[in-house]
Amino acid sequence: MNFYLPERKRIRLSEYDYSSDGDYFVTICTKDRQNFFGEIRNGIMGLNEFGCIVAKGWQEIPKYFDYVKLDDWQIMPNHFHGVLNIEISEIRKSVGDAFLRPVEMRNDVIPNQPNTTIPAVPSRDANGIWCVGMSGLQISAIQSRDARMRPLRVDRTKMILPKIIHGFKSAVTREINRIQNKIFFQWQRSYYDHIIRDEKSLNNICEYIRNNPHKWTLDYENRKNQYREIEIKNHYDCLFNKHSV
Repeated sequence: MNFYLPERKRIRLSEYDYSSDGDYFVTICTKDRQNFFGEIRNGIMGLNEFGCIVAKGWQEIPKYFDYVKLDDWQIMPNHFHGVLNIEISEIRKSVGDAFLRPVEMRNDVIPNQPNTTIPAVPSRDANGIWCVGMSGLQISAIQSRDARMRPLRVDRTKMILPKIIHGFKSAVTREINRIQNKIFFQWQRSYYDHIIRDEKSLNNICEYIRNNPHKWTLDYENRKNQYREIEIKNHYDCLFNKHSV
């Protein structure tokens, strides 16, 4: 039985450019909030093999997005909290407008060009056959670099933060299902985000992330508590003083 009723309301700020410099807090849950990543004992999160894949995937984000820095993050049994910082303007200041062109070449990747060498990642398909292709992080890095050269559009998925999260989710899903040799792991559709406006808010959020395992029995993401999607979203909105969108 699914304890959670679907809530398909827009959770991105419609007027906000998610390619803007700044700090962002994100929460990403597994589908139906199933516990995939380990368990909490005595206030300490113990990662299983899947949880380690999540940790590795998150820590590799700056490898593919060199304008991103990671702050506090925490893996929970059925969800993930993280703070990341986008600093594209700082790179532009240091290297000039040429950043928009040569950056693609740093990893030998040139979007939309023929005969391009793309870093390959071996993996298995749904039938267990080995194949070579790009990870979700690699694909999203290419797409976001290309998106930086275009004017802002209505499609929020073309913006940098959604590209990063999509790439992270895809890379983790692919690796977990490769190990299992069957498709069964899924993230919940979309994710929660909060735009961090000042240092005080950043400190409060990082403290919340660090203390999350100690409060697991009362956590809104704990499936045993049977909160609904709208209640969980309102919880975060109130917690971080965010207006409803």
